[in-house]
Amino acid sequence: RFALVPRRWTAAYFGRWPRLLNGSMLPELQWASGDAQLKLKFDGGPEWLLAAGLRAARVPIRRFSPVAALLCQPGSKRGRYGRCTRPWPPENLPYKYSAEASEAHANVRNLELPGWAWRSSPVAPALEPPCFASEADRGSCCAKAAGLNGDVGCWTDVYSFERCCVGGKRRPGIWVLPSVPLAREEVKASAAAASGVGGGRQPLCWQIVSGVSQCLDSTQLDWLADDAAV
Repeated sequence: RFALVPRRWTAAYFGRWPRLLNGSMLPELQWASGDAQLKLKFDGGPEWLLAAGLRAARVPIRRFSPVAALLCQPGSKRGRYGRCTRPWPPENLPYKYSAEASEAHANVRNLELPGWAWRSSPVAPALEPPCFASEADRGSCCAKAAGLNGDVGCWTDVYSFERCCVGGKRRPGIWVLPSVPLAREEVKASAAAASGVGGGRQPLCWQIVSGVSQCLDSTQLDWLADDAAV
């Protein structure tokens, strides 16, 4: 995985192995597990261990749109995750996780389109369908008492605790988004379409995996269309 780490947080990020060996990380792991048995589908792995250490050290974390995915050795059997994906065009490379590969390819395709660029934004594009059918579901899935990743039974390769629970509906980061000129065009187009049918403005959406899209609502588009948002 890839990360940009300021010097002040290097010990928290790169010093996990010694602390794991000498036992000083044990309280952090107990806190992260919610004193419950770990469910190894999403817990107990290297990313989970990293997140546990960073959260315990109160390291601020910001995400960015994925533009890369893990390759998979052809013919490899990956235990509970099954086999590699089929060769993915146009490079005909197999990947370890199909959802990760699909989202990375979607972001790269957008970057190749005129008017799309890397932009810092206080709010990430939302998933559609949304993470939860109700606030009750959100409360149950995001419960801190269940551990670092909430109720792991709620999550898939696309819908995760990080995406659906951390920061509520706000996920500051650097995302692949429309530039100011393109956002202005989309605002005008959605306003014209709304006036024509007498309804509200429709979100701008693009598919990231089969059956799931990312969307920008009218408020986000208005913000992206503002010069001050550059």
